[in-house]
Amino acid sequence: MAWDYLDEDKKGGGNRNALAYGLLQGAGINTAGLSPGDAWELVSQLNLMESKRWKRTEEDKRDIKKKNDDLNQRGVTTESLERDARKHANKADFRGVSNLSAVAESIDTVNDISEKYSLRNLDMLRKRNLSRGTMASANGTLVNVGTRILRNPNAAYRICVRDFQDQTQQSIADIQQRLSTATDPKIQTSLQQRLQRAKEDAKYSRHNVVYQGDEIKSVVTHEMGHVIADQLHGFVNSPLSRGASGKNKILVDCFEESKRNGDIYKISAYAAQDADEFFAEAFTIYHMGREKLPPKIESMVKEMLRR
Repeated sequence: MAWDYLDEDKKGGGNRNALAYGLLQGAGINTAGLSPGDAWELVSQLNLMESKRWKRTEEDKRDIKKKNDDLNQRGVTTESLERDARKHANKADFRGVSNLSAVAESIDTVNDISEKYSLRNLDMLRKRNLSRGTMASANGTLVNVGTRILRNPNAAYRICVRDFQDQTQQSIADIQQRLSTATDPKIQTSLQQRLQRAKEDAKYSRHNVVYQGDEIKSVVTHEMGHVIADQLHGFVNSPLSRGASGKNKILVDCFEESKRNGDIYKISAYAAQDADEFFAEAFTIYHMGREKLPPKIESMVKEMLRR
């Protein structure tokens, strides 16, 4: 459900409060200790921010036009790109996407990773209107690339890195200001908890692993990490932390150790969500080769890539 349709006057009741928490969690936000009122306030703020975050700047427009002009000169069309996608996806659907360069990068990334790691063909590779806060999604047979990132890939780096850093610091300052004037003990406790969470977020340099200039490749590589995990080890949407064994246990143990020793901060805030996202984020760093993983995490990724 889009946040636009949520009426602030209707936020009473457990079901609607659960909806607010669900929307925030779907956007990758930790809601532990967040009151219903604060949750709805955050939902409203994110709703207002969403269209601005993905709006094309003049620089974005020039960059996108340059890339697409090159494709147009070479006679590239949606149909030709979809044919290329069917090398590693039984079906492909990018109809209606005007930014062909983003489609081409998505398909190239899927084809490259599928060939390198000998993956089975996807059932479907497609564009999709995804929930707010979600850039793409995947399992072992399907990859969805969100329409917002296809329209303006450049925004993904700003949202996941620059804006994350700025908003984290602003949150700390705002909470500290409110805490300095709060007199109610319950409010003080709530603010102290929120301040602790904000300071924890500040230990990360980014929310997701997204590299400037390679935004589409970063996001689709993350999703292909889920494809690999599902096809090779069957753990997309499975309770990894419960009774994990074999290579799954290698992943869970590495995830837990990384949280204890601080290596998780070198990956991303999103990687701390669970072992599935930890692997997808670590795989993105490993495959793209733009930075070095901590040795134990690199060893884990290499082991998980062995059949």
